[in-house]
Amino acid sequence: MHMLNTLIQPQWRTAMVLLVTAIVMTLVYDFGLALPVILRNTAGVILFGCIILGAGVSYIGARMKGSSPLQATKIGLLLPVLWHLKEIWMAGQIFGLAAGIYAGLQGFYLFYYALMFLVMGAAHLCCELYYLLGNKEQSCSWGVSGYFLLPMLLLCALEWLGWMLTGLDIFMFQGFLQGYRFLFT
Repeated sequence: MHMLNTLIQPQWRTAMVLLVTAIVMTLVYDFGLALPVILRNTAGVILFGCIILGAGVSYIGARMKGSSPLQATKIGLLLPVLWHLKEIWMAGQIFGLAAGIYAGLQGFYLFYYALMFLVMGAAHLCCELYYLLGNKEQSCSWGVSGYFLLPMLLLCALEWLGWMLTGLDIFMFQGFLQGYRFLFT
């Protein structure tokens, strides 16, 4: 255990714990057919929590260990990026490599990353409130908070613009299917 403490920097420890938890829960949920259904369902709920809240929890863990907002954002994106790569790999196993990569580029994942930035933005606000109220010597960086909203605003604006100009959604279902039909049929 001491070797792991010296090998993994303190800023990365929360993200690593969440990553190991997500891997174990994925194995239980996907391959635990002989296990009781309640155990598999519980593993699925925990896995969902890791996928959705992992970025925010990793961000808080990194900030509490002294990371800057930029470094904490990179650390917070570890679990979402690895989950996304796993999904591309799984789709590639079913539909082929090119179709798997295309499936990984669909709008759902763009909005997923935008949601992860919103979760990290909420975590950033919580960290700044903690620093403001309890830790006077730590400097606050409130100005960074607005940047976490930009990806979601940009994607929603582009989706709305595409819907207004073409009558169909660009990133979500219709646009994805038209692109898939064009490329792979």
